[in-house]
Amino acid sequence: MNKQEFMQLLEQRIKLLPLSERHRLINFYNEALEDRIEEGMSEEDAVASLDGLDELSLNLYDEIKEAPIEKDKRTNIIPCAVKWFLIVLTSPIWLMIPVILLILLLVWGLLLVILLVFGLCFLIMAVCGFFLMPSVYSANFTSFVVLVGTVLLSIGLAPWCWFGFKAWTPTFVNCCKSMPGWCLSQWQKAVKA
Repeated sequence: MNKQEFMQLLEQRIKLLPLSERHRLINFYNEALEDRIEEGMSEEDAVASLDGLDELSLNLYDEIKEAPIEKDKRTNIIPCAVKWFLIVLTSPIWLMIPVILLILLLVWGLLLVILLVFGLCFLIMAVCGFFLMPSVYSANFTSFVVLVGTVLLSIGLAPWCWFGFKAWTPTFVNCCKSMPGWCLSQWQKAVKA
């Protein structure tokens, strides 16, 4: 086997090693063969004087396993850059999620306030209508019937508004309290990933 064939087989055997280690080993064995050829050996004798390729590759892999692994600094740059690129690229989406949730909370809060206001209005209408019944009865019977219907409707709807407001308010308050913490935890997960 000549020097060129030996180097090609060596490259095939050590292709699993890191690139820098492969270059170092190929240069080392190339120089070793060159030195032996300069000393007067033929290429075939110089290649034969080295250990067999099987033994050589096993020894190299054993040395690599025993050596401490140094991380390439550039390998950490690429995932970090990709991570930040994806964060910036998808920011319109994940920035809109808290805004949408905030809008939903505001709408929910507005509905609760409207429910409370309607309940109070029904209650006030019922009380005022109750006190106005004698004067409206003496003025016009039709107006009296409408007023009685309105008072009864207000008396019937006021508790429903109050109970609805009372039932949904704690849930709304809990959502408002937990929303900033949830948004912060999602942000931290996105940054750590």
